[in-house]
Amino acid sequence: MNKTIVKRFALFYTIIKAIFSIMFKLRKNNPASFRFNHTYPADLYTNSDGFTLIELLLAIAIISILSTAVFLTLNPQLLNKKAHDSEQTQEIQEIAKGFDHYLINYERYPTSLEDMSTGIETPVPLPPPSVSAALGASYGFRSVNNIPRTWGYYETSNKYYVYDAACHEFFTTTDNPDTDSFNCKNYTQPPTPPAEPPTLYTVTGYIDVQGRAVDSGVFVVYTKDGTHFSATTASSGKYTLQLASGTYSVSADKELYLQAQTSVTVSGNKTAPLTLLKGGDANGNGQIEDDDMDIIDAIFNKTCASSGWDTRADVNGDCVVNIQDLALAGGNYGLSQPTSW
Repeated sequence: MNKTIVKRFALFYTIIKAIFSIMFKLRKNNPASFRFNHTYPADLYTNSDGFTLIELLLAIAIISILSTAVFLTLNPQLLNKKAHDSEQTQEIQEIAKGFDHYLINYERYPTSLEDMSTGIETPVPLPPPSVSAALGASYGFRSVNNIPRTWGYYETSNKYYVYDAACHEFFTTTDNPDTDSFNCKNYTQPPTPPAEPPTLYTVTGYIDVQGRAVDSGVFVVYTKDGTHFSATTASSGKYTLQLASGTYSVSADKELYLQAQTSVTVSGNKTAPLTLLKGGDANGNGQIEDDDMDIIDAIFNKTCASSGWDTRADVNGDCVVNIQDLALAGGNYGLSQPTSW
């Protein structure tokens, strides 16, 4: 029996014994002190052969109160579980030492707890009584890739107490350690703190769309480490992005215009260089050539209200195909994307 339980029962016995001793002395010295109502018959209170009914009832009441208090304090089931858990802790720690001793002597870990009994060091009886009592035949050993793992089971917290030689750490978990996929690093290594968000800087730029009074609709993309950050220009050609420091590859695209590319290094708030998108790519193949000139020529002098209208020919977007569109394409004839920024 647990020493704590024995001591507390001894204390309880001493208290009861003291109560009866006091009652004997009081009754002997002053029998009337136990009389609560003198209207009762005198023989109810005085009896030279033993205790009166009132005395016995009083003693029973005191003993009941003390018994309840002692029982609640002792809680023998919980105390037994705590003692059992303490035994398991000690035995698992001894097994862990045995793993290391075995490794030193045989240059390998044991393949089972029984394997250690044939070695120079036998840390505990095998299987450990406290562990096998909680886990039965599966008393807490597994070898994964020749690395041993042992565990017990805490009844007070319903958790496994585990030692894994792969991590050289003791830890508790509610997860079943009797699987190959169980990884001690998930329980022994502190979680990686989330990275602090990077400082963002404001990058502003302007794109000039050749031949147009309104420079809206240009799709601008900044790319770094495979991540894209995009914006679309306003009527003034302005765009704004919030970017972390670093070097970005930059592209600017608009239908009927050649793509422009550059690189921009960000280390603080900055204004990116201005660029000009060059128009005339009517067929959208990334270069300005005879096919583009033919598309423009096919509906020359027509408006967007005309029959057979082709928006590809209206390079400057003014709803009329005329010399201005032809001049844009002709002036950029032979160019291909990407153009320099």
